[in-house]
Amino acid sequence: MKMKNYVFVYKTSIDTRLTFQEIKRRLSQKFAAILNITIDLEDEDAVLRVESSEQNEEHIRALLYTYGYEISLMGVFGD
Repeated sequence: MKMKNYVFVYKTSIDTRLTFQEIKRRLSQKFAAILNITIDLEDEDAVLRVESSEQNEEHIRALLYTYGYEISLMGVFGD
């Protein structure tokens, strides 16, 4: 039986590649269930996309908020 994976899509205030790399490192260290993290810095909403094997979207949002970033969940998708 295949494990269910989730994709969380967030609107953020992340504005540079360097900042994203630091956030990616921190999230990957904190949440073992995270499979992949990408960002679209070209998009005005700086869309952050997180793939995870656990439904931990609120924990991710809360952690980025504590780091001082604006972040709001745009959608959750599961396969």
